[in-house]
Amino acid sequence: MLLRAFVTFCLASIGVVVSSTAANADACSTSIGFLMPLATPGTYGIELANLTQTRVAGDFVVTLYSASASYELRLDGQLFDRRPKTAGPPMLSWVAAPAYFDVPGAAAIESAYVQPLEADGVQSTPCLFNHYRVRSRADIMSELYSQEPTLLDESDVAAANFSADSPITHATFRSQSPSPDCKQPYAEPRVLHAMSPPYPPSAIRDGASGMAMILLELDNAGKPLSAAVVKSANYDALDRAAEVAALTSSFAPQLFRCEPIGGSYVFRVDFSSNLSARH
Repeated sequence: MLLRAFVTFCLASIGVVVSSTAANADACSTSIGFLMPLATPGTYGIELANLTQTRVAGDFVVTLYSASASYELRLDGQLFDRRPKTAGPPMLSWVAAPAYFDVPGAAAIESAYVQPLEADGVQSTPCLFNHYRVRSRADIMSELYSQEPTLLDESDVAAANFSADSPITHATFRSQSPSPDCKQPYAEPRVLHAMSPPYPPSAIRDGASGMAMILLELDNAGKPLSAAVVKSANYDALDRAAEVAALTSSFAPQLFRCEPIGGSYVFRVDFSSNLSARH
């Protein structure tokens, strides 16, 4: 039997959600699942996702950027629950209900980040996962979810459910904030050198195979800080081998408004007993 480990990659442009009681271990667990323009100019739909995969609630502030200014959006009382029949990666399966908002002057939003609010209403320090670049659905499908395109069905549903009767939250003007002038203001994290793990002897002995998905936390230099299994290969040795490969690979950091920032990256390893299983 021929056994091989294939390494593939997936960006994780996801933000971070938190309990509203105080800064705690969940403070960096919420992200922007999607932020998309609706048919009415200057009106958007947004959904927050909870990476801890637990039922939590919290208050958040989203900072929005257009080409010339920044805006603030308050999202209070966000309650996260399991998304029914999720088709995509499990880290985006716990979500709050979609919210709708408009922007002064019907400004076109190009990027955003979310921060949890502390119990006293003070914004906490931004977390690693919470920056989001507004892109077209086609771009997201090609860059982010090429292997799980049905994950975006939820954003389609959110847009379809928007009507004149939908409650609208009004974002407020924060400051003049022209887009920074650099060659590449935005870029997703990317792999520079991927380590391919050896096939664990115990997995060979037991005929085990499967795909492991590892969510990496990267610092602003692209160095892996931590790893978590978000989709198991259903065999411990395969998951551990995938984690080691992910943590020892090298990455270029995410760029947000010309600045390198911490971010996240989903590293996949396909332990396959059949070479054709990769395709």
